[in-house]
Amino acid sequence: MSSVLDKASSATPSTARDSENKLPKKWRANVWKLHCRLPREEETQHFVFCKYCLLDDKEVEPYGSDVATNMRGHLESHHEIIVPKDLSKNQEKVQH
Repeated sequence: MSSVLDKASSATPSTARDSENKLPKKWRANVWKLHCRLPREEETQHFVFCKYCLLDDKEVEPYGSDVATNMRGHLESHHEIIVPKDLSKNQEKVQH
């Protein structure tokens, strides 16, 4: 007889940070998935960081944010990458 605890303990949480490319559920926008990385130990843990900013540059810290619009602005102004804004669930339903 299996218990609910057995099933729950064997499941992996959806917010697990087991790889650099797996972002928690909070970070659903394409800007986070395609152009960002998780923070390193010494960086602010509630931000994600631009994966294009050089980590070797000691004078300039990598750009980090928890606001998608700010990250899109950084990518456009510093790396010439234009990331379109994601559609809301309602907008997606209307288009299909």
